[in-house]
This record gives sequence, structure tokens and C-alpha cells, in this order.
Amino acid sequence: MNPAKAVELIEKSGDVFVAAHVNPDGDAVGSVLAMGLALKKMGKTPFMYLESAVPDFLKFLPEVEGVSSRVDDFHRFDLAIILDCGELSRIGAAAEGASTIANLINVDHHQFNRMFGSVNLVDTAKCATSAILMHLIKALSVPLDHDIAECLYTGIVTDTGGFRYGNTDMEAFALASELIEYGVAPDRVARELYLSMPLRRLHLLRNALASVEFLNDGEIGTMALTIEDFRQCGAVVSDSEGFIDYVRSVPGVRVAALMKESPESTVTSVSLRSWGEVDVSAVARDFGGGGHTSASGFRLEGTIIENRERVLSVLGESLNRVRG
Repeated sequence: MNPAKAVELIEKSGDVFVAAHVNPDGDAVGSVLAMGLALKKMGKTPFMYLESAVPDFLKFLPEVEGVSSRVDDFHRFDLAIILDCGELSRIGAAAEGASTIANLINVDHHQFNRMFGSVNLVDTAKCATSAILMHLIKALSVPLDHDIAECLYTGIVTDTGGFRYGNTDMEAFALASELIEYGVAPDRVARELYLSMPLRRLHLLRNALASVEFLNDGEIGTMALTIEDFRQCGAVVSDSEGFIDYVRSVPGVRVAALMKESPESTVTSVSLRSWGEVDVSAVARDFGGGGHTSASGFRLEGTIIENRERVLSVLGESLNRVRG
């Protein structure tokens, strides 16, 4: 992964479209903000785009108010930097417009990336897109500061599950340690990410836990949140972040699935988790999604009731293949 071509394109650019995937997590938001801040330090004009609203637990990050959810004119951009996406369509409705931008840098760490950029900085061995981005920012000779470091640190922390997931390696700790040198306070970041529970989120968790079911002799654990659950609790989709880990943590569960109906449309989002024995990214690909071996997701038209049996059938087949 040689960033030289990416550096060349960025140095020649003026107006830059910077985007990440819909329903953004900490790595997506942190990457967009860090890239935007770095571009500003270079004298560029970044346009930071996320179709979905930034989750409340990430609103502590610097410059988050500068993120836009719509863009009217793509002709102004001479470069696009797409972050944390296996394919361009993952940014949402802006994908068609972004595809018309002359140069596109694809920065990602997901398996089965479609290499859709004119330059592809893709490394599936990295713990987070933020880790790749940190190397790119250094290659651009942009001095790190507290704000950029906090965004990158948040990306690394969230994508490693607070340094609990299997992608937590020596580099993850080394990069985090280096970022702390710029004034990042790990206790503050952890408090914002994991120790803040608005009442609506607590109510939503109650409903989610009440929906938990176990199938295939306890090897598959499911959780479901309907449109009515979100309405009843006054909650949004991002309030359910991390709920699936409650199911995965039950002894004997090899695959966990969280199905969520979107309050805004007739779409069901499915998040999958495993301990790595079952490759849930392969399951997600069957449904047009993607991700990592132990954490993946996809979206389906229709309600949970309309999609549940189909999803569970594919999960059951995946378990059977592991058993041989």
C-alpha cells in the first residue's frame, strides 16, 4: 500500500469531497473529520459528507458540526476521498454524483473491497480505516494535533471494540499510544463512547433484550427492533449501537444477529457478529452487504417479519458448513 499517488492527487486538489458510509460508526465519523481537518491544514477546501446523522455519542468530536448530509453540486470537486466503504454505493444517495468526480481515493480496511477508486489505499490487515488514514496524513506531512488525533483515536478504539476484538494488534496499541501524546484523554473518549446512556437508549435496550431468542441449540442468538420500538422509545437507529454484543456474549452463541427496521423507510438493517469461527462477511455478501469475518452487515427491503426466516436459514447453513 503505497500512498504516493494519493499524496500527489491531494496536493494538486482544491475542493475535496470527503465521505463515509451510511449509518456511520466511530471509524467512519472519525475518519471523515480527521481527513477534513488535515485538508484544512493544507489549505484545501474539504466538504465533509455523511448521509446519516452523526450518532449522539460521537458528537463530542471536533468539527462535527461541519458535516453535511446533502450536497447539491458535484462539479465543484476535483477530488473525492471515500473512507471506510467496501464499495462506493455505501455512501448512500450521493454515490452517483461522487462517481462523476475526476479522481477518487478509496481508503478502507474491509474485506472484499471493490477497489472502486482511481487510487485504492486498502489494507484488510489494519484494525481500522483510521489507522490507514493516520499513515496517509503523515505521508502528506500534515502535523498531527489534538483534534486530528482525537478523531483518529476514536476510530481505532471503536473499530477494535475498545481493544477487545480480534483485530486488536500491536499496531493498534502503538498508534493509540502515539495519538495520546497529542493530548487525547482516553478516559474522556471512553466516557463519551461507552458510559453515556440517554434515557431513550436505556428504554430501547429494554425492548431489545426482551426480543432476544436463541435457535439451533443456542448457537444462533437474535435480537430485533421494530419501527414501533424506536417510536415508543423516541429513539433513533444509532441508539442501538453495541446492543448486538449482549447476544454474542452469551456462552454457546456462535453467531448473533440484530435486525432493525428503519423508522424512515421500509428497510431492515441486519448486523451480524461472531467470534471468527463463522465468517459472517460471507453471509453478508450473500445479501449484498459486507464487512469483516466477525462483524458484518447488510440491508434488506421489507420488515423483519418478511426477512427473518430467510436470514436465519442462511445463518444455519453457515453453521452447518463450519461443522463440516
